[in-house]
Amino acid sequence: MFVLSLDHIPQTGWACTEGHDCVEIRLDLLKRKQKLSRPPVPYILKTLDLSLLLSFDAPDYVDIDYRLGKAGVRFVRSHFPKAGVICSCHEKGKIKDIKKRLHELQNTGADFFKIVAGSFSYLESLQLAQLSNSQTVAFGVGEKGILSRYVALIQGAPFNYVCLSFKQATAKGQQPLNQWPKGLNRHTKIYALLGRDVSSSPSHITHNAAFQASNINSFFYKMSISPQELQPLLELALLLPFAGFAITLPFKEMVCSLCETSLKAVNTLVKKRGKWHGHMTDGEGGVDALKEVAPELNNKKVAILGAGGTAQALALALKKEHAIVTIVNRSPDRGREIAKRYDLHFCSLKGNWLDYDILIQATPVGMPPKTEEMVITKDQILPKTVVLDAIHTPERTYLLGIAQTKGCQIISGRRLFLYQALRQFVLWFGKRANITKMQEALETFLLEKNSNSSTLM
Repeated sequence: MFVLSLDHIPQTGWACTEGHDCVEIRLDLLKRKQKLSRPPVPYILKTLDLSLLLSFDAPDYVDIDYRLGKAGVRFVRSHFPKAGVICSCHEKGKIKDIKKRLHELQNTGADFFKIVAGSFSYLESLQLAQLSNSQTVAFGVGEKGILSRYVALIQGAPFNYVCLSFKQATAKGQQPLNQWPKGLNRHTKIYALLGRDVSSSPSHITHNAAFQASNINSFFYKMSISPQELQPLLELALLLPFAGFAITLPFKEMVCSLCETSLKAVNTLVKKRGKWHGHMTDGEGGVDALKEVAPELNNKKVAILGAGGTAQALALALKKEHAIVTIVNRSPDRGREIAKRYDLHFCSLKGNWLDYDILIQATPVGMPPKTEEMVITKDQILPKTVVLDAIHTPERTYLLGIAQTKGCQIISGRRLFLYQALRQFVLWFGKRANITKMQEALETFLLEKNSNSSTLM
């Protein structure tokens, strides 16, 4: 049930409870004693001081601190025999032994158990959420604890705490009900983007639009994690309602050793029979984007800047189209290694590679905040060629802006982004997504984002 958490007792009626299943009155946060008229929904009294309960009549639930132990539970039951007793533990930091703490709560003999702790990583908060079931709710607080609140609901947690507005939250990471993914239930599956910094990615917008258009009981979330978190998080996710991941920088190569794949770089994980299976959609997505302006790629000379996972995927996909591919890389050793691995041509940045029909920029150079940087010089952008920049934010990168002034046909990384996402959808669900809905959602999101940015300036 969705519990509206309040740090005050409304004096103008209970209209605020509409749409919620229950209301929690945080007696520990009340600034003064107030009279309570019974709400139209079940209500919880949460307190650290048992004596405060005696001023109220017949709550449906009473939430007490686990340190009050069995005596606290007996006190509540003696005064409110019909109330459900919630025994809760709130810690500002990490709990060293979560299972031991839960055992302590269970020993009190309460009806329900709640464990909330400060979360400094997604891994910590999801480890908490794993404990959630029909009798227990466990999640992390803070920004990186939000996802754990959703997971707790899917795991069957009896209580899911929300606020009236962000300003009225009674705990960090608490959200209004309208900010939660729609229709969460025990059958909901989670898909997520994993990268070191995914804050600028609009992937949640496009994928959630596709899920909604296809009536799929899933939602997509973005997770910025450290390299050290990648393996334990993927292992934990196999035990939780995650069904797939999108992988971005810098994990596309690193993740290959953590999944079933023959590839050297992957951007998509699919859960099958208790294992992660890796795939790469950047290459085919890039080819799809290129074919919008260059339908025939056979014998086209393509220079690819970079030697990372995206560059490799694009090179392989273009090779299947019988294009003549040259890897151009700042690090000669790395560039030669990739070229040799896939039987491609290699040239250093300072070498003689300026004879191409298509130029693909597949490095992170040009991403925010350094948006006016390029791997190459302006003179190395040949006039009237096709230029694709794999970076999707900003839409028209510095490199694409210069290419356009030279009469080039330019392709934004957003086209690659959309097409690779379409192919991810097929891998996850076995059918095509609605690209029109995805594109409309993306354009609306970016328009609102730019409008908000302009307002703040």
